[in-house]
Amino acid sequence: MKIEATKTTLPTLSNEILPRVQPHIYLWTKLYGRNFLSWHGDRAELHVTEPDLIKEVLLNKNGVYKKSVGEKYMHKVMGDGLGIAEGKKWMTQRKLANHAFQIEKLKVCLLL
Repeated sequence: MKIEATKTTLPTLSNEILPRVQPHIYLWTKLYGRNFLSWHGDRAELHVTEPDLIKEVLLNKNGVYKKSVGEKYMHKVMGDGLGIAEGKKWMTQRKLANHAFQIEKLKVCLLL
């Protein structure tokens, strides 16, 4: 599947790289729909591609969605970044990021 994916060329003006980078996930979304469950050994993994559901998972205010084991491994590589941190550390980083990425501040940066 990976060899077939590399034979095709990517569109010039597009950001659709999933068929090339993860052809199995792309195929499964075509077969099973935009949200599906896959198994990695004895561990189930939910794949979500609908924007509203992704937003709900990323906000995760009540702690229902736990980070995967891979996230803990990535901690060694990436440190305590926003994508890896949990709990109070995540909340602190999120507040700082929200403050830094307000539209008025971004407009000033774009004008420079």
